[in-house]
Amino acid sequence: MQKYLNEKGLSISVAFCPERVAQGHSLKEIKELPQIISAFDTKTLSKVRRVFSHFSQDIIEVKPIEAELAKLMTNSFRYIQFAIVNQFYMLASENGIDFEAILHACRYNYPRMTGMPGPGFAAGPCLVKDTMQLAAYNQNQFILGHAAMLINEGLPLHIVKLAKKEYDLSKITAGILGMAFKGNIDDKRDSLS
Repeated sequence: MQKYLNEKGLSISVAFCPERVAQGHSLKEIKELPQIISAFDTKTLSKVRRVFSHFSQDIIEVKPIEAELAKLMTNSFRYIQFAIVNQFYMLASENGIDFEAILHACRYNYPRMTGMPGPGFAAGPCLVKDTMQLAAYNQNQFILGHAAMLINEGLPLHIVKLAKKEYDLSKITAGILGMAFKGNIDDKRDSLS
């Protein structure tokens, strides 16, 4: 964008400052989380720093491509984390094993597993999109990202498959409580529900 504006003779400076807040927590987290800022020149970077200093004193200055990759890698990492747990969940539940008991055994007083999330639909407008953008940036050579997408996007079908083991689905009606992509928000974009 900066190159395009320069080529058109327009004196417009571009900055890139990826948001890092979780949906539903932006007003709180914009003040608590370090803010990543970038620009194509030092004058614009100085202006952006002044704007963001009103929210946070913890500012990370990087080049625009580094800011973009930090955003994409952060969301891809989360998406892959969810895929790992979802794969474990599918493995256990497919074999009739209590995954909650396994998860408790993995996490309980074991510091290396405290960050292990629980299984569930990994969706919304950012995680899968940013994972696929990172794959596209790298000429579709992001095998972990592609595998995560197959696992996470396959979880709803797995849930239906488990239900079919217990019930004749042609004879029952099911209700879905909550269509948002995560709890306590009203955003249903890219929701797996």
